[in-house]
This record gives sequence, C-alpha cells and structure tokens, in this order.
Amino acid sequence: MRKLFYATFERGYDEIALKVIKKYDKNAHVKRVYGDSVLFFADEKFNFSNSLFLENYTVYDCTKKEGNGAINAEMKHLLEKKGFKINLPSEVKKFKLTFVKYNEKLLIDQALRNAFEIMLKKITRRQIGFYDTEAELVLMAKEDGDCLFMKKNICNSELNKVYAGYGISPRTAFAMNFLSQPIEKEVSLDPFADNGIISYVRALCFKKANVIANEAEERKVVEIKKLAKSLKDKSFSVMKYKFLSEIFPIHFIDKIVTVPPTSKSELDAFFKKAYVLKVKRIVILSKSHDIMMITREMFDIKEQYQVGAEKIYVLELDK
Repeated sequence: MRKLFYATFERGYDEIALKVIKKYDKNAHVKRVYGDSVLFFADEKFNFSNSLFLENYTVYDCTKKEGNGAINAEMKHLLEKKGFKINLPSEVKKFKLTFVKYNEKLLIDQALRNAFEIMLKKITRRQIGFYDTEAELVLMAKEDGDCLFMKKNICNSELNKVYAGYGISPRTAFAMNFLSQPIEKEVSLDPFADNGIISYVRALCFKKANVIANEAEERKVVEIKKLAKSLKDKSFSVMKYKFLSEIFPIHFIDKIVTVPPTSKSELDAFFKKAYVLKVKRIVILSKSHDIMMITREMFDIKEQYQVGAEKIYVLELDK
C-alpha cells in the first residue's frame, strides 16, 4: 500500500534526496520538492531509518491554500471532511498538536482551533497533551501555499547520536557513501579518516560494507577504533598510515570516499595515487575550484552537488 510522506533533510541535499527515494522505492512518486524537504508517495514500509532524512511524517491531507487565512481554511476543510480517520497505536494515550507556519503573518482563528481540537479528540479517542506525549499531529503551512496535516513518525536512527564533534554531519557522510554506489564486499577506503565518521556511516547504513578508515594521527586512530567498536553487529577496519607515502600497504581499492587535503599539491598527489591504484569511483567533499584541472586525464567528474560552501564531487576512473 502506498502512502504520502513528508520528509526533511539538510538544506542543499534535494537532488540527492530524490536519488535516495528512487533507490529505496523504484515505484515512488515525488509530488513536491522544497529546499529542505520533500513530499512523495511510496510504499508504506519505506525505510527512513539511518538514511539521509532527518524527520518523516505520514500525510493525511494536502491542499493548496492561499492568503493569511490558509491554516484556518485547512482546519475548516478538515472539519467538513466526511469519514476522516486517524489511527494511533493502542499504547498512545495522548497526542501533541503542533502548528508550523513558514510565514508568521498566517493567522489562526481560536474558535476554529477549538473546534478542530474537539474533532481530533473525537476521532482519535485520545486527549491532547503538551508534555510526555506518545504521538504528534502537525498542521503545517508551507511558503508556497501547501497545507499539510500529518502524523510525525518515530524514527530510531543511530545517526542522530553522532552529530557533535565529527567535522561533517552524518547525513553528509551518508550522502557521500550513497553516491559512491555501495556494492557488497567491495573495498571502500577513507584515506584521511580524521574522526572516522565516513567509515562509521558506511558500515552502519550499507549492507555488508567492507570499510577501511586510515588516519595518520595516533590520537585520532584511538578514537576511530572506539567508534568502530560501538557498532553492535558491524565494524570497520582502522589503519595508521600516511596515505600519500610509498609504504601505504593496500594496493587494491574499489572506492574512495573522503574529505581530501585542502592544499593543491596534496590534492594533486592524492588523485595521482588513486589513479595508480586504479580506484574505480571517488566521492569527495571539497571547496577546491581546481578539481577539473587536477583530475583531467585521470578521473572524469560525473556528478557535483553544491552543499553549503562545499561541493560533493563524484569521479570515475578515466578509461
């Protein structure tokens, strides 16, 4: 059974979000894309856990309403809707009702709100609470006039636990690994692992990933090993070498996903070494504007995405 979902993501990742949706459900249909979210039809079992998406909602009603009274018009529409149903789990004793306005000029009529709350309590057979609630219903008015009434879905994502102190967000690490087109049993290396978040996310989110995190700094290697051990039934290998040195021991690598050095000389040396190793696909996060000049005759730039002040580049070996 297909349902209408609303899901949020970090701003700038809209193109990648569409690729993720199609990869997870080839029959999905995208209705609307916003700068930080997407509205789409997909199978009711669509997997949001440990993915690019921050929050997700099941949409009960979606209409186009104009003017400062858009939320009032949507409440009136729902009050007049025949056979309207909201099914909450039996363990839910009370729910929270939230109004989200992207335009502060939008008005909420108190009498309509009171009637709307009474209707919701009647059809759900639950009370409205403000604290310690087990469910949340949201009426959202978007900037373009879309009004969405929906239920927030609980998503137990391990990625939510690793935001602080990792340089890049775990969702950025997910996007980079996803764009590398992960395949089971292939060897994926992060040669400049820093805090290890890219390898951690690949091991966590992608099936049977063979992941290696390499970091030259001893202090960081210790922390990466702790991160690897924190995965319950998965892990990744941790090495301590300078990737650009001649003694780097690995000579066969399928993919590289990393944040490379910022200096032009080191960046040039990185791509030359990757070329010698015949790495098939590379995904990097970089501010450099010289990527095309540095990689020519070695790697082709297949995709690039502007994410904030940086770009995600997807490169393939020039055959």
